[in-house]
Amino acid sequence: MLAGEHTLTGFANHDLARRLHPHPPANPADAKRCAATSRLIAKLRGHGLVRTIPHRRRYRPTRAGLALMTAIVDVHDRDLPNAYLVAA
Repeated sequence: MLAGEHTLTGFANHDLARRLHPHPPANPADAKRCAATSRLIAKLRGHGLVRTIPHRRRYRPTRAGLALMTAIVDVHDRDLPNAYLVAA
């Protein structure tokens, strides 16, 4: 969702599904990934991190969503590798 390609046009369900699951489903049970992605988007909307673009089936992160997701990526990139080094 933080990818630059989604800045202007937003993102759709299939955009996230492609990022989360880059390989085609191995069996019919895995084919329900689109529904799982829809549930994830609903959670993000419920928490106010994304909102719909009017009259389209696309979403755009809110200011709060951008701030939170950027902070999470920063903590992930900066602190998690150090935590693994200390534990080893």
